[in-house]
Amino acid sequence: MAGLPRPGRASVLPGRPLAFRLQLIFQAILAHDDQVANALRRVDNAHVEAWKTFYADAFGRLGLRLRPDVSWDDLAHALHAAGEGVVFRALLPAEKQVPPSARPLDHRKPTSLLAKIAMAIIVAFTDPGDGEPLRHAVRRLARPPEGPARNGGIRPGGRPPGRPGPGPGWPPAPAA
Repeated sequence: MAGLPRPGRASVLPGRPLAFRLQLIFQAILAHDDQVANALRRVDNAHVEAWKTFYADAFGRLGLRLRPDVSWDDLAHALHAAGEGVVFRALLPAEKQVPPSARPLDHRKPTSLLAKIAMAIIVAFTDPGDGEPLRHAVRRLARPPEGPARNGGIRPGGRPPGRPGPGPGWPPAPAA
């Protein structure tokens, strides 16, 4: 996004995988030590604060706002946790058994796993203009469906039961 400020380079990409690995080791082994825990918290807070400022500025410039029950802290922490999780997965050696959709980065696809997670969080946290809290929007998804979906549901792919579509036996054989 042209013209938007960027958080410090260290926040955008952990350019030093060794530093991230050491942080993970310290968290796992030395988190009980007050000095280590405080240092880790300061690093984490600095990253979240930088991103929080970026998100607030980006939303403002794009004319977007958060849902009423979501804060900039919520957005920054959710995206930060997602990023850490994906980076953590990326540290594992690549294996052919991992399906492409579960790989943190797949250079053959235009959208990475982290991008999909980030887009889902942003869409969920962004107020579409109805002022509805996130918890209400989620509850609405769980309500019994109305219309054709009510009687028999909708199959994956959006087709009602009994309506032909891609799958085994598709396309139907021509009538003899």
